[in-house]
Amino acid sequence: MTPREEPQLLIMMMGTLGAGKSHFSRQLAEEMDAERVSVDAFRRQLFRTVEEWLHPGNYRKVYDLLDRRTEEALVTGRHVIRDARHDSRARRQAGGRIAARRGALAVAVWINTPPQVAVGRALNRPEGADTIKLDEEFVKDKAHRHAETVEPPEAGELAIEIDGRLPLEEQLEYFDNRLALILAGYQGQNSAGAD
Repeated sequence: MTPREEPQLLIMMMGTLGAGKSHFSRQLAEEMDAERVSVDAFRRQLFRTVEEWLHPGNYRKVYDLLDRRTEEALVTGRHVIRDARHDSRARRQAGGRIAARRGALAVAVWINTPPQVAVGRALNRPEGADTIKLDEEFVKDKAHRHAETVEPPEAGELAIEIDGRLPLEEQLEYFDNRLALILAGYQGQNSAGAD
């Protein structure tokens, strides 16, 4: 596929705390030469304490910044990966509108990880530029609540569901194969519309 035929992509990550979204999106950004925008990195920039980071009133500030940075990144013409929880249809639709304004194709990537696996990962990950150490009870509550509240992609949404228990290399290979199918369908629709 030549660069002109391939649409610009906005990849929107889905998955609970500890699912492996950041790990996957960092590697994917490197492989795709994509810009990665991380909601947790923005939280780190804006807030000094875990309490501020997690305060519900601060979510809107963080997601407004994420939306602005996504628009700025799409203007460059590069693929963009939004490392954030797009677990509601409304959040995915908002990302899709941003992509559409810039002529990009929005694809959700759900790292579907069982709660017990996600909890173990979240509790054992090191603190870094876009991660913080969280209380065990908070992590357990978040992972189990996510399982009850996530809104899986509906028919018609461009989405790739990946088993979060797979090794990273297998996740990336599965992503590549599923994305190729999505892009083939996208190109088929566009060429049919051009006739």
